[in-house]
Amino acid sequence: SFKIVSESGVAAGVRRIEAVTGEGALLRFREADERLAEAAAALKTSPENVSKQLAATLNNVKEMSREIERLRAKLAGSRIDEFLDKKERINGADVIFARVDEADAGALRGLCDKVKDKIGSGAVVLIGGGDKLTMLAAATDDIVKAGFNAGTVVKEAVAELGGRGGGKPNMAMAGGNDPTKIPQAFQAARAAISRLLTRC
Repeated sequence: SFKIVSESGVAAGVRRIEAVTGEGALLRFREADERLAEAAAALKTSPENVSKQLAATLNNVKEMSREIERLRAKLAGSRIDEFLDKKERINGADVIFARVDEADAGALRGLCDKVKDKIGSGAVVLIGGGDKLTMLAAATDDIVKAGFNAGTVVKEAVAELGGRGGGKPNMAMAGGNDPTKIPQAFQAARAAISRLLTRC
């Protein structure tokens, strides 16, 4: 019995092949059979149908992930009125600061658009996600013309979250990884907006 266990390059035009033989090869075959049996048991199928069942399971996981994202976006969207009730006034502009744990980057973008539509004229700074954070800042065109720059706001604020990033004046996103510093990030965003905005 002979079973190749690895293959690698050691120099230009030279490959190294490693194998086991005899009892070592038989042991490898036995271990492979055991792992296949364990996978079949976990998938509740026979060893012959592992590949088919695994493909079906992965497809179900993808469908469930899409449904979870849809529900997260719906849940985040249901809080728009709550955000509007807590809007702040900075140099004459309405600004919304909100933490949306249930929203990932995609959901934040959709939520931002809905908030801007509702607010009519103003800016929004959102932080979403769990341990892996996403920060988004955006504003309506009139607020951008008044001096708001989302890229600057995000760059200064996300540093508090241990991240980096930036973007365009009307919309910018960045990632962070320190949820304990979210209050400081919002405060840094307030300071940046106050400095950037002229009287609206």
